[in-house]
Amino acid sequence: MNHKNSLGRTASVAQVWSPARKLLCFCLLLGFGLLFARPGYAQSPENDWTLHSAKDGVSLYYRYAKCEQQDVVLIRLKNTNKTAVEASWKEKFILRGKEISVNDGQAKTLLLPAGEAVIKDCTLAGNAEELLTPAFKYVSLLRKGVTGFEVYDFAISSK
Repeated sequence: MNHKNSLGRTASVAQVWSPARKLLCFCLLLGFGLLFARPGYAQSPENDWTLHSAKDGVSLYYRYAKCEQQDVVLIRLKNTNKTAVEASWKEKFILRGKEISVNDGQAKTLLLPAGEAVIKDCTLAGNAEELLTPAFKYVSLLRKGVTGFEVYDFAISSK
């Protein structure tokens, strides 16, 4: 099959789609794909925390992550007070409109030193276990926009 090019000359399909043009098209498609790709939670940078709530000088952040190939939610608490406080909260997942309580609805509590942030990183031993929620125990799918994660009954008390 022959096609006329811009100069009016006839060229075969093989000439129109030469290896160089195929490579150029592939690179352009790949470049646009990477440019507009939306990274999933597993590729999120370490500082990609979502502020969930702030109360009485304490901010609670969360982010989705993978620890040892398992879906988890990491919690970060920041105490801006000049004194230590105790934070307590409850957690739940929402998947397809159904609420799933974490720890059977029992509150998590943690003592926060004055002026410090407490962060759980799944690669560090010794951090507060309250700051890691093993999502895989509660929901089969953990994705932003599909699975909701909520903290409720967030309370701060002086210590």
